[in-house]
Amino acid sequence: MTAETTEKRLIAAAPSGWFARQPAGFRRRLLEQSVEMSFLDGDWLYGTEDEAGGLFGILSGSVHLTAAVADEGSALIDLAGPGKWFGQIGLLPGTQRLVTAAADGPVKALAVPRSSLTRFVADFPDAWLSFSALNLELIQDTVRTLADVLALPPSPRVAARLHALASRGAEAQGRHVRLTQSQLGDMTGLERKSVHRILQALQKRGLIRLHYAAIEVLDLRGLARAAAFGN
Repeated sequence: MTAETTEKRLIAAAPSGWFARQPAGFRRRLLEQSVEMSFLDGDWLYGTEDEAGGLFGILSGSVHLTAAVADEGSALIDLAGPGKWFGQIGLLPGTQRLVTAAADGPVKALAVPRSSLTRFVADFPDAWLSFSALNLELIQDTVRTLADVLALPPSPRVAARLHALASRGAEAQGRHVRLTQSQLGDMTGLERKSVHRILQALQKRGLIRLHYAAIEVLDLRGLARAAAFGN
């Protein structure tokens, strides 16, 4: 796959995402530093407390990002699908990963090693602006999620989280969000039985369709209304 084809593929996957918003010169130089990697279901891209090694961009498939919690457990905090970039903490020397990134099914990803990132920003100092924008995107997503968990009642909280996950792709309508109801409970701070009840109600309204280990979003605007007004 040529760099031009890869660039078009990433932009098509997330036309309003971080990569698509960066200058064309930055995008080309970043892709020149990247290598394509394949992962099987359950493979780790990296683990919590690993030395931060580099940046990843997803070409196909889905990656689960989980954080350690008390009693040696873990909780799913985000999904990374096609067009999503993460792992920018690798730009900072002597840092460790804060989450575990694991493939959910087959995954193809671009990896930019930390050594390449270091040379990149040394040669092109303006690249820091683009990487800062990636950090800002992460912070904004985290703040929105935290605000939803703290402020919204259970039903609009689930609707808001599904809406956020489904809105990332180029074709949100009819998109399958790959996660179980237990995992959605992790992401919203709710028990599985509560999540199941809320999802059943959303399905009866024609907003979603439930599948095995996946949720299909049928009406993105309706889901947004359910998140905003709780009805």
